[in-house]
Amino acid sequence: MLDSYSVREPILPTELAEKAIDGIKNGNALEAVRVAGVSITGAEARAITVESSEFEGVELSSCLFKKATMTDVVLQDCLFFGSNFDGSGWLRVEFRKGMHSGMVLSDCSLQDVSFTSAKLNLGNFRVSKLKRVVFQDCDLTGSDFQGSSMEKVRFANCKLDEVEFSNCKMNQVDLRGSDVSAMKGVSGLKGAKITQAQLIGMVGALAAELGLIVED
Repeated sequence: MLDSYSVREPILPTELAEKAIDGIKNGNALEAVRVAGVSITGAEARAITVESSEFEGVELSSCLFKKATMTDVVLQDCLFFGSNFDGSGWLRVEFRKGMHSGMVLSDCSLQDVSFTSAKLNLGNFRVSKLKRVVFQDCDLTGSDFQGSSMEKVRFANCKLDEVEFSNCKMNQVDLRGSDVSAMKGVSGLKGAKITQAQLIGMVGALAAELGLIVED
């Protein structure tokens, strides 16, 4: 039985056709394929669509893929350094490990998306809508969620140093188990779940944000 934070897993066909790609163009569509060992950097394409597919060991770094749609996709050990997915929509997408430093997911709709053991430092999630999203064992150092809307989102055992949460809207967001002592924009955490120990660790950040002068 699913709990309130459970992410619905990608639905994949029993068999996937092996697909070799050497480039991506505007409006390209991939469906029911498995792509492995491909390296593409610096590509630019709008409104690409990926459905019911699996990627393993694929590098798509420094790419511009605005308004991309991904539905029922698994990505294993992929590299998305600095790629830009601004304005994209992802549904039932699963990232397993991988290095995605500086990835841009601003103004996106992410629903039933999971990131497990992924490096997501310096990521840009500004003004995105996250619903049933799980970050598990991820490094999110320096990432920016400013102005984002989160519903049923869990950060489990994540590194959140210098992560920006200003002006967020949170409903059933669980931060328990993650390091929250060096976060920014803590006033944007209204409605999030934390432990008492985490609260004590956040006192300094709260005082700084409120402009309090603490003297003995």
